[in-house]
Amino acid sequence: MQTANNVLDLTGLNLSESIFKIAAKTMAMQKGEILEIIARYPNFEQDVRLMCSKFNRRVVSSRKDNGDMRCRIEG
Repeated sequence: MQTANNVLDLTGLNLSESIFKIAAKTMAMQKGEILEIIARYPNFEQDVRLMCSKFNRRVVSSRKDNGDMRCRIEG
């Protein structure tokens, strides 16, 4: 598994704050860059996948980890 260039920890944030931060980070990514996003809200993985499709990014992994959901995306 590739090492993430950046980690975006959204635990403790509400849904609208999380979506805003995911969109901002996703738009700023460079080609080949890996971003790991950590969150704890329902439908997190679906939101990440939707955001990736809008910004031409790719989900490279998704897993649960002690109550957190972690998704890695590639720019």
